[in-house]
Amino acid sequence: MKIYTQDRRTMVELPREVWAAQVGPDNKGLVAATSYIAPQMGYYDTFDRAKEVVKEIFDYHRNGKNSYIMPEQ
Repeated sequence: MKIYTQDRRTMVELPREVWAAQVGPDNKGLVAATSYIAPQMGYYDTFDRAKEVVKEIFDYHRNGKNSYIMPEQ
């Protein structure tokens, strides 16, 4: 599955691992991956939103979809 990054500059094949991380004291969220090309695929206002995006990626992959576009928010 191909993933188009949030900044719309890179497309990567689904890496081995994708995860949500909490960034900074204000609970910002980051979606990161084990990808040399785009290790940071998107930033979100909350950690909960980042977790939702990871779940969406999982659901797309599980349902056999070929691509996913990282949401802007």
